[in-house]
Amino acid sequence: MNLSIIRLVFLAISITGLSACKLRIELAGGGYVQSSSGLNDCREESDEEDLTDGLDIVIGYISQAHNESTACEIDVVDTNFDEYFTAIPEEGYEFSHWANTEGAFYGGSTENPVHLFTTAFGDNESLLGFLSSDQVFHLEPVFQRINTAGNTGECSQYEGSFERIQSIIFESEAYGCSNSACHGGGAAAGGLDLSTDVAYQNLIRVNASANLTEPMQLVYPGDQHLSFLFQKLDAGTNGTPLPQGGGLPMPLTGKALSADHLEAMRLWIRNGAPETTDVDDVASLLGCDSPTPAQANKIARPDAPPAGEGVQLISGPWTVEADSEDEVCFATYYDLEQNPESVPAWAKADCDGSVFSDYSGSCVAINGRTLTQDPQSHHSIINVYTGSSGPADNAWGPWQCSSGPSKGMTCDPTRINDPVANGGADCGGGGHVCATEAKSSVACRGVGPADRQFRTVGMGGAQSPISEQRFGEGVFSLLPTKGVITWNSHAFNLSAEDTTIDQYNNFLFAPQNQRQYFSRGIFDTKDIFIANVPPYERRTYCSTYTLPVGARLTQLGSHTHKRGVFWQTWLPPQDTSCTVRSGCVPNTTTADYVSKVYNDPLYLNYDIPLAFDSANATDRTLKFCATYDNGVEYPELLKLNSTSVGTTCDSNRFCANGSTPGQSCNNNSDCGDGGMCDACTVRGGVTTEDEMFLLLGNFYVVPESERE
Repeated sequence: MNLSIIRLVFLAISITGLSACKLRIELAGGGYVQSSSGLNDCREESDEEDLTDGLDIVIGYISQAHNESTACEIDVVDTNFDEYFTAIPEEGYEFSHWANTEGAFYGGSTENPVHLFTTAFGDNESLLGFLSSDQVFHLEPVFQRINTAGNTGECSQYEGSFERIQSIIFESEAYGCSNSACHGGGAAAGGLDLSTDVAYQNLIRVNASANLTEPMQLVYPGDQHLSFLFQKLDAGTNGTPLPQGGGLPMPLTGKALSADHLEAMRLWIRNGAPETTDVDDVASLLGCDSPTPAQANKIARPDAPPAGEGVQLISGPWTVEADSEDEVCFATYYDLEQNPESVPAWAKADCDGSVFSDYSGSCVAINGRTLTQDPQSHHSIINVYTGSSGPADNAWGPWQCSSGPSKGMTCDPTRINDPVANGGADCGGGGHVCATEAKSSVACRGVGPADRQFRTVGMGGAQSPISEQRFGEGVFSLLPTKGVITWNSHAFNLSAEDTTIDQYNNFLFAPQNQRQYFSRGIFDTKDIFIANVPPYERRTYCSTYTLPVGARLTQLGSHTHKRGVFWQTWLPPQDTSCTVRSGCVPNTTTADYVSKVYNDPLYLNYDIPLAFDSANATDRTLKFCATYDNGVEYPELLKLNSTSVGTTCDSNRFCANGSTPGQSCNNNSDCGDGGMCDACTVRGGVTTEDEMFLLLGNFYVVPESERE
């Protein structure tokens, strides 16, 4: 059906109560939109010469490895607009439908192309009034992947995901990675031999031979952004820029990796790049007939910083039972002063701030940290207690070896170098630590002395396997040289076997000439549990965060759970009155930060920090919005009472499918043929079946004499 823009306008008004004279075309990846005139196409790269009389197109593009967004805004100012818009899929994708978002044209329709025009407006004053308004309507194609890899059939002959990658990607004739002209045999390009018997050991934690400004490992287990191999492949597939000195995209002679194959590489690396075990979804992305069983992957312990340059603190393991999810808290103790050779005198710094008022130790200055944790982690929040109560306080509970040959034996955490057999804290080395029992606890509530929440210093945290932070020129933070660490760890295990979660926190000492500005974090929790999304609805929440005068923004991040399908953050200036309770809505301009993968969100680093020195709060205010989908565009995200782990809705259920989807119900008979009384509202909470709305980031503040 070809609906005119007039009918669409009235349809949208009847639903939303809004008028519009702007058309915003949004691309979420997988293709682009082509106009019949050729003047109003919307794709990743757009030429500003496409501007014509009566139209003003503004293109914005944000990209990272697998989070990308393109938006084109068309201001329609007269009655001569008449275009057909066609959704064109890229290789490996097919057009599915037009997204049914608020104020959308052709929402839910599979028609392609679609017709939008204002030529029928004539002299109708009501319709002409839309052309002078500032409202926005949307046109958003939805593309879905198709199997471009070719069906490889039975893949059970491979031992793990890496063997599949070796055979289907590296040894593929189409890609040519391991042929004699590239990375095969003794004359391999760049010295990298990807032959079957040596490929794995030549990749894992091996520095790239390229002339990079900053060294990179070919495969950095846990983080594709730090893996030079992935960066080269991503540049070939998506055109993402390579680091300085990175050379040309890969494959050099073969075709670029398909989107599915690149995603398989990302998942394999992010899940620790295992040599012989499977990573969920990799087999399917590579075209295998059958998916592999769910697997709980581990990441090998990273090297500690060189002696005298930094220190590594270890959590020890806690158990996550098969097919379960838990959030726990436990404690360990460290005392760098018992090993003075590990902390050079130049690394020490004065302890500053109210949290150190009861602290009896010293501090060291740090300018970088890297947290490594197993891939099943949903989040980690790590703090060190600086109050007057020592580790012997009963509030911490009993101490025992958490793993190793002495597992379960009582230990004294303060006797760092003494073996546990003699009553000490040494549980056998190798990552075996003296710790308290891991107990289920949200945000470590009820753990430790009463003043713990007021006497703590943040030691980092993350929602991804690898979280690396370099504070930048002159920026530093403080680390107490001793204290009780609380590890708040939230993890899940979808496999049929129990697993464990380990964490390794590396810190780098800051030289004395690199201690001008103290690093601060953005952790905006004021609306963290605001989400309230009924079945078959899609809702967006927006709020703001105001930086202090003199702030220098160095990083932006975000945190939602799995139904947070779209996060946007806009840099200042923004209206400070925007709150989730005031009806605040997203801006119509392209966001400065966009993330669409909840469990691997974008961390946007500003190598040149952004300065905010205005006395006007508006000029220092960020706006951020998150969109949550409970089964609208992503039916697999519909929250079901029968499959939800952690929270259910037994007394407040809705129909899933059937003739009345989304209707309140008491039993299956209320839902018609094929319906189940099983759907739930998604609310804010701590499990992955609940939702969070959390702005993350880092900044520092410069003194008034250095402000613009």
